[in-house]
Amino acid sequence: MPSAEEARKKEIIRRWFEDVWNHRHADLIAELRAPDAVASGLAEGQADVRGDSLFKRAAGVFARRGGHARLRRSRRRDRLTARMYT
Repeated sequence: MPSAEEARKKEIIRRWFEDVWNHRHADLIAELRAPDAVASGLAEGQADVRGDSLFKRAAGVFARRGGHARLRRSRRRDRLTARMYT
């Protein structure tokens, strides 16, 4: 059984992909993003994304392209994985 801390982290991850990316709530980025978070590969040929404003911009592009994130639980290790589609 996962610890309370593990359950809290999984809930943050679920909210990050479901609420921010799929339901387009970019206003939650500041609440859910770790201060040192870096995203790579959000756009082909672009630099890594750091900071709330760049994450919000990336979320807007993702939304305009009709993007969707799919969050899945690994059966073997009870880990969450995410794939983002545009």
